[in-house]
Amino acid sequence: MAAALEVRNLSVYFQTPEGEVQAVRDLSLTVAAGEIVGLVGESGSGKSVTALAIMGLLPPSVSRTSGSALLGDRDLLALAPDRLVKARGRDISMIFQEPMTALDPLFRIGDQITETVRAHHRVSRRAAADRAIRILTDVGLPDPAARVRAYPHQLSGGMRQRVMIAIALVSEPAVLIADEPTTSLDVTVQAQILGLLAELSRAHGTAVVLITHDLGVVAETCSRVHTMYAGEIVEECSVDEALLAPKHPYTSGLIQAIPRAEKRRQPLYSIPGRVPPLTAMPSGCRFEPRCEHASESCRAAQPLERRDGRAVRCGRHGELTLPGAASGVDQ
Repeated sequence: MAAALEVRNLSVYFQTPEGEVQAVRDLSLTVAAGEIVGLVGESGSGKSVTALAIMGLLPPSVSRTSGSALLGDRDLLALAPDRLVKARGRDISMIFQEPMTALDPLFRIGDQITETVRAHHRVSRRAAADRAIRILTDVGLPDPAARVRAYPHQLSGGMRQRVMIAIALVSEPAVLIADEPTTSLDVTVQAQILGLLAELSRAHGTAVVLITHDLGVVAETCSRVHTMYAGEIVEECSVDEALLAPKHPYTSGLIQAIPRAEKRRQPLYSIPGRVPPLTAMPSGCRFEPRCEHASESCRAAQPLERRDGRAVRCGRHGELTLPGAASGVDQ
């Protein structure tokens, strides 16, 4: 199946008082129409920076990118600013992490949706307003004809997230990037939002990149997953392969950190240490200082090796048998 979005060798650099640092290194991923692909990792792994770079939303005064992000036959990273503005929202959209800050508190919900419609389509204000009500209906917002007159603070967190999804989807983009779309939502609303994304992806053929730190969320929603650590993809495979037979110790650690009912009253698993700062990246495997399987060979650079339809950045993956989630994770 042809890729709706194909990112090749994306690298992102930032200027800091200590000099230029690299936040993302040689990242590649593809997502097909109607497919949901997960991008997982702890905070600080580079997931949101990757999304913002693809969307062209990083400040050019302090950042630069290399590589390509192909949306059809267009490279988003090479588009002129005016053409990129036209593509954003119409051909590729993004759901941001916190809807209360992403939505403008001074404008009604309906006005924010109709503004998006009229920015990309030559339609009347009435036609745009009608489309706003239809998309709010599609995303399951109760009483959409009344909600269009509400301000963001008058809606619950789950309702605001549905409005963000509506704004992202109102122009029927080919690709949707969802950056932690269920953050700060209770588990019931989280399940509703994830189900909504999956349903809309199937119904409209939208390609979705789902950014999260939670492999449990990926298990419910995605077909493939890219595990990201310290600015690099360290494992790429199907969700079943990642959950049942992870090849990289970091993926295995994320799986073990998922709370499970059968381990009630046992200490929760955690990966020791933290993601290294951009100014102090290890020279070899970036996970080596935190890895219980590290050896002398891990201090050398680790290439991303591809074999049998999956990829892993670990020189010891052939000799390790890592714990997965044979039970305790609903798929």
